[in-house]
Amino acid sequence: MPETVARFFRSAADYLGIEMKEVRERELAFRLGRLPLTLYELARGEGWRLPPLAKNYDRITFERRTGEEDPRFEWITPGHPLFEAVRRKVEEDALSHLQQGVVFYDLHRGAPGLLELYVACVADGTGKILHQRLFLVETSPAGERRLREPTYLLDLVPAEETPSELPGITVNREESETFLYQRALQSFLAEVMAERQKDLNLVERHVRLCFEELIRKRDEILNRHLLAKEQGDPGVNGLIEIESQKLLELQRRRDRRLEELKRQRALSLQGLQRLGVALVLPHPARALPEVSCLVPDPATERRAMEAAIAYEQARGCRVEDVHAQNLGYDLRSLNPETGELRLIEVKGLGGATGTICLTPHERRGAEDRRDVYWLYVVTNCDTRPTLQEPIPDPARLPWHEVKRVDHYRLTVDALTPPMQIHEEDAPYEVETE
Repeated sequence: MPETVARFFRSAADYLGIEMKEVRERELAFRLGRLPLTLYELARGEGWRLPPLAKNYDRITFERRTGEEDPRFEWITPGHPLFEAVRRKVEEDALSHLQQGVVFYDLHRGAPGLLELYVACVADGTGKILHQRLFLVETSPAGERRLREPTYLLDLVPAEETPSELPGITVNREESETFLYQRALQSFLAEVMAERQKDLNLVERHVRLCFEELIRKRDEILNRHLLAKEQGDPGVNGLIEIESQKLLELQRRRDRRLEELKRQRALSLQGLQRLGVALVLPHPARALPEVSCLVPDPATERRAMEAAIAYEQARGCRVEDVHAQNLGYDLRSLNPETGELRLIEVKGLGGATGTICLTPHERRGAEDRRDVYWLYVVTNCDTRPTLQEPIPDPARLPWHEVKRVDHYRLTVDALTPPMQIHEEDAPYEVETE
């Protein structure tokens, strides 16, 4: 999403000291200040396979349409030298901290855990890397391991200072890598292999068809020359030699291409690397009265999800529960008749009123996908779950940031205009964090 790319670039620009000024009346367009010398040094270093950085970038945009309409704006997207230089510099600095070990807080957890961030690649027999993926392994104080989505890191709050007392969680790297191989890497390789085999089957089919047709035509020409030779034409001996060589070269090219395809089918895991470790602790403000109400109750959330799924299925939609993937929303709903897509964040309340919590990752998702992002609030989950009027584009509402726990709050009055309240007993009052 252009909005996601723009958000990352602006945050990275602030970190690297790059000045960005928004251009009015242009979507996601900016005037860019001078780039730091460290980016040029990175782009001239080993491993840089992209075009060199320009001397300056006056006008940039993250919206492709803007770049097409006005050639003065350069379209910046992943893969562009400027974006990749900024991304790699931030990655380089972040990894230096992760390798030393960092501490995060999580409002939604009650026990500490140790996170190990890994990266793994799948390469073919020619050495070309086809896919690269992040993996996150969490180890509990009891030594139990589980996989987490890497997006889990997006909702963690960095600790400003290292706590005086840290839990004694130790990990064995070899055991973690064995766990990762058994639980994730084998399926990762199988997933890439299935996708790759399908593509290569199609390529091989076309390679064989093309070469068979070329060889057939060249064979017809050679046969005509051989027939002319049998009929006593002495001038075709040189042509026969030329066509024979051409035919042999086509066969060699076909065999080389098929052998290359065979190597491309031989996939393997490569470059498993632990990028760093992080200790994640329960948020120190978690027990405070004004914060404890923000911690979700699993039973309430489950009933809210059931109510939201039932509502979408009643609309004739195909619903996919993706809350475990930590994408910034809980449900993906598609109406097969109209083609309408909804990315739904579900919040549940035990009673008719209360407080719901919106994390930074969910807020970013609402801002990036405003055309399809919806908020579903289910009240009375302790008795009779009642879905309130679904709220489209919740990012337009006047959210208030809660700095202490890095979450967001919205008062009841802000929700009232676009909603029709179905509760008869009490007014709908939600304070969103």
